[in-house]
Amino acid sequence: MRSVADSDANARTRPQADSRPGRTRAGRGRTWGGRLLLLCIPFAALCIIEAALRLAGVPRRQEDPFLSPEPGERLYRPGRLPDGRKGYISRHGPESRFVLPAFPAKKTPGTLRLVVLGGSAATGFPYSGRVAFAEWLKQGLQAAYGGRAVEMLNCAGCGMSMADLTPYVHELLGYEPDAIVLFSGNNEYRDTHRYRVVRRGSSIAQFLLRTGARLHLVRLIRRAVLGDGSSFRWGFLATESVTQVKAGSTEERRLLLNNYAYTLHVIHQAAKAANVPVVYCTVPVNEADWFPFAWVHSKSLTPREQSAWTARVDGILPLISAKRAGEALAECRTLLERDDRPAILHFLAGRAHEALAEHEAARAAYARALELDVVCNRAFGSLNQTIRRFCARRTLPLADCAEGLRALAPHGLLGNESFFDNCHPQPETHRKLSRTIAEALVNSRCVPDPGPGWQPRFETGLSRHAQQLAIPNDVQAAAQLRIAKAILEGLTYRLVSSDFERAARRIEFALSIDPELYAAHFYRGVVAFLQDDEETAKRAWRREIELHPRCRAATEALRALQRGRLAKKHLLMKWVFNLPEQPRAL
Repeated sequence: MRSVADSDANARTRPQADSRPGRTRAGRGRTWGGRLLLLCIPFAALCIIEAALRLAGVPRRQEDPFLSPEPGERLYRPGRLPDGRKGYISRHGPESRFVLPAFPAKKTPGTLRLVVLGGSAATGFPYSGRVAFAEWLKQGLQAAYGGRAVEMLNCAGCGMSMADLTPYVHELLGYEPDAIVLFSGNNEYRDTHRYRVVRRGSSIAQFLLRTGARLHLVRLIRRAVLGDGSSFRWGFLATESVTQVKAGSTEERRLLLNNYAYTLHVIHQAAKAANVPVVYCTVPVNEADWFPFAWVHSKSLTPREQSAWTARVDGILPLISAKRAGEALAECRTLLERDDRPAILHFLAGRAHEALAEHEAARAAYARALELDVVCNRAFGSLNQTIRRFCARRTLPLADCAEGLRALAPHGLLGNESFFDNCHPQPETHRKLSRTIAEALVNSRCVPDPGPGWQPRFETGLSRHAQQLAIPNDVQAAAQLRIAKAILEGLTYRLVSSDFERAARRIEFALSIDPELYAAHFYRGVVAFLQDDEETAKRAWRREIELHPRCRAATEALRALQRGRLAKKHLLMKWVFNLPEQPRAL
């Protein structure tokens, strides 16, 4: 056993540097200073990179780093036209959201070159660009000018929001357009809908998003990490229950309108610098015949209160059908006095007013329902008001397509007679839109004056185009199925029996033209299963697999049904209604 003396001797032989207070504090200071320096070096490097990007003139075109990342490629590339001339051809394949017309690199003197930008409503969906108002406008203007060449570059794309379109404007301005027609508003909600979880996660997340929106470096990282094809970018909440819980936010609507106004400003500044006029269009939609996608209450309801409320709402439409519209309207008013937030109540009140021939009141009720639709995959009133105010304050050309079409609609109500679904115009509606846009182009002097009496000549061009607008059977069949899918997509939010019937009629029409149309039997089975007809669903899916073994959706649905594991929620998902129209190679 060691003695205390031995321990003291050993203690005296140890180094004493660490035991002196002054040197210990200095050593610790140097340690913390080094750590702080290590933390500052990356931050300083980021600041240097950010400053270099700003000094280099790298533009910042988006407010929100998670809002529709800028495309990594251009719309066009140099190439050869069919006649051998140098020109520009599309960089996108047939499966792309774009169907871009080629055009010569050198514009022939006297040629009028116009560009159209927008979403699927401007593409001619569910048909081709020959049905779109851009083609009607081209044919009408050529006749109005007495045969003058008109090049119409319809650069609209399916699912494109204003934030998606903005980066392309800078490219298109370089192709010497005489004017740009901007027709966008139905897809603005998609951006906020995709990222609401990120935005509303916490105050820290919101602070980081706002800070990142101001940094060029974040934009570069975003483009590298969050490309156009990333699952985060295209993630989309789909089911009715999830949507109702998380979509009803005034914050999101305010963000949507702010982003819309901002993109209008960016496009205006770019076009002004290039001395190219822009005609801004309001966007008409189906108000009277399209039920709101989803709605929320002003306050949370208990399960019992929700059940009672739903039962009363479900009883309103049968009253209208039974020609008891007065009672239906009274029930709507009673429920609205308790809570005027649910869009469905305003819509049903509009139906009751319409049945009572109170058309002005019906129009106001439908407009209110559209404004309160919390999954607004349609241009709504305050969005169109934004573009009207924007043009009025700057004295910019405005084609008020919404009011122009309303003036021609029966009783001023826009419904299924004008649209295939929630927002896609019918061919005759495209024809009407072209008139409004042509008047805005001419009256604002965005295009040369066609001379006196140009409107009758314009109408002659429209009539000639209508006579030549023959739609082949295969195109018609595919279009009917696209319409059915668009109608069914609304069922991902709310189940409406009339939509089941309309979609089923479109599918049967498509199959009558082409009994082997890809995915048509699959969607026939989807409709049957959602209507609790499992036997018809089985037969339809078996037929789809027999015709198209590569249709995995039909195979998986049938397998799940046979195992008793298929639920309606599995078929009420966005991906179900976005299957490719042709089977992909395995």
